[in-house]
Amino acid sequence: MIRLFIIIGIQALFSQQEHSKEFPNNYLGKWAGHIEIRDSKGKLMNVVDMHFSLVPLEEKRWIWLMEYPKHEPKLKKNYVLIQNNNSPRIFYIDEKNGIILDQIWTGNRLIGSYHLYGKIYNTVLSLMGDSLCFEIVIMKLPELSSEVQNLEMIQIHNATLKRVD
Repeated sequence: MIRLFIIIGIQALFSQQEHSKEFPNNYLGKWAGHIEIRDSKGKLMNVVDMHFSLVPLEEKRWIWLMEYPKHEPKLKKNYVLIQNNNSPRIFYIDEKNGIILDQIWTGNRLIGSYHLYGKIYNTVLSLMGDSLCFEIVIMKLPELSSEVQNLEMIQIHNATLKRVD
């Protein structure tokens, strides 16, 4: 029985490593679904239709497009995903307005973090089976302190998208 768990664990490790090599190739295409917005207590506040596209642009560059087609006014975020030349696990999302968000590919997830207007935004993009999952956790930026502090969660956004092409 222990041997079976070791074999399954080794297969999962190699499967994860092989799968890791496929980013962003296994994420390419058009995806659609919805994003759920919840408050700090987990109460559903809103559900918004969402489309996501990742399309090759040139070597180490992809179009990163997020659209919210039923949002009024229509909301479209047209960015560029750029792979670092020296470190293939480091990426940048260029918002094409002077803002560039650092991202790291690790453990089959693209992870980023930034802060704006007193809030911290942690983002995660991952594949779960045939679903593309996108999550944003928004927390209140704490006051400077030498003490350990809990971060107050403000909102959690979870999108589950399916491939449409």
